[in-house]
Amino acid sequence: MKKRISRLMTVCLALVMALALFPLRAEAAGASLSGSASLRPGETVTVTFSVSGSDIVAIQGTLAYGTDALELRDASCLLGGGWTMDMNGNTLVLYDSSLSDPVSSASVFSFTFRVKDGVASGSSVSASFSGITVTYGVNNSEGAVDYVEDSAGSASWSATIAAPLSGNANLSALSCGDAELSPAFSPDVTSYFVTVPYSVTSLDLRYAAADSGASAWVSGNDLSVGDNTVSVGVEAANGSTKYYNIYATRQQDPGYQASTDARLASLTPSGGQLSPAFSPDVTSYVIYVPYETEEFSLSGVARDGKALSVTEASAQLKPGDNRLTVVCTAEDGKTKTTYTIHVYRMPPYQGLLPTITEPGKKTPAPQPTPKPQPEPEPTVRQKLSAALSAGVTVPVLSRLTGPLPVWALGLTAAILLLLLAGLLGLLLGRRPGRRKTTPPPAQPPAPKEPDAPAERALPVQEAPEAVPDAPPVPADADPQEPPADDAAPGDVSLDDLLEDIKNM
Repeated sequence: MKKRISRLMTVCLALVMALALFPLRAEAAGASLSGSASLRPGETVTVTFSVSGSDIVAIQGTLAYGTDALELRDASCLLGGGWTMDMNGNTLVLYDSSLSDPVSSASVFSFTFRVKDGVASGSSVSASFSGITVTYGVNNSEGAVDYVEDSAGSASWSATIAAPLSGNANLSALSCGDAELSPAFSPDVTSYFVTVPYSVTSLDLRYAAADSGASAWVSGNDLSVGDNTVSVGVEAANGSTKYYNIYATRQQDPGYQASTDARLASLTPSGGQLSPAFSPDVTSYVIYVPYETEEFSLSGVARDGKALSVTEASAQLKPGDNRLTVVCTAEDGKTKTTYTIHVYRMPPYQGLLPTITEPGKKTPAPQPTPKPQPEPEPTVRQKLSAALSAGVTVPVLSRLTGPLPVWALGLTAAILLLLLAGLLGLLLGRRPGRRKTTPPPAQPPAPKEPDAPAERALPVQEAPEAVPDAPPVPADADPQEPPADDAAPGDVSLDDLLEDIKNM
């Protein structure tokens, strides 16, 4: 920056030398500083430097201010184009680097000061810009522009420190035309309570600020049924604020019936997923969480916005079933719905998958997998049993019954053989067309004669029974064949057997 100032000074000296060699007429330049004339401690003020003249291309001067009361915050160039401002300590140089954008009678830069805290009211603060040199251009007799340096003297600004603004944000009065506030008003009490009937839709508040420089306003004065908060705000002259809160209860419509809807619109667990999926009408759920989950919580939202309350649940989980409940209380204060959630904390994984049981039942301890044992050699009886139980496919019959075991086939064959033998015996014992002759009655045995030396009596011969006459023999009968009726009882021909089967 020193090089730039030196360069500018060189330019200015060159202009002065040019003016000395070619004396030209120059117009006097003027300068001023302007800003607020009244300040308070802690406030900031912007002081603006302005020049008057024509075709000004450079300005230089020295800033001075009371450092005991003012603090310099900023210095800004107010000119655009090719203008540049450099500040070295308290020396300030402002110039048109391209010499193509001169100004006339303009505000060229500004200083921003802050009044330090503790400055006494009634005292004065000031700033000055002195040793002002202005360079501007004039036309010479040849039509060219010559640059002239002129002194603009100095410019100053001052302000008086006013008394600090009041910080009084109190109310001097507060009352309600609809009901009496409780407790009675006091500027230092900021909370009040009031109950109004259903017909009152807003409070008729009357209030006044204690300080004339303060302002007051009301917010939240549209009452709904139930609890409401109405605020009276006060802003002091120095910007500080204070609020007086009135907690107003608007009574219910005498004909209103409170809702009995105690169901939830949603149920949110801190982890896991509800099973089954949430439904307002389903009140029992289960959530499975890993063993690493040690803390759990549940929250719900009532479906009816007028419901009185919804409880929350939280627990330190133990392994297994943990029962949590969330209760929703309806607007009527009596109807309640309890949602039960079984939070099942899984056992730790130790190489075996855990066994899951129904909530409320104890989970049996996992049993180690038994080692496989070699199967014993089957006995002869077991082999025979397995052979008899083996399935055999019988054509045609297996389509209806499927494969049949060997023992069933053997039993069936034995039954069929017994039935066939009985049938053959029955057929062989029958003689078609033969009369059954009645055997002669058995003769009782002759009584034994006692032993006697007497002579043995000769047996008396009984007269033979009369033999019935033989039936006549047909003329065409073969005399060599005996009649069929005279056949022996056991002599049955194949033709007779077939005839018996046919007649059955």
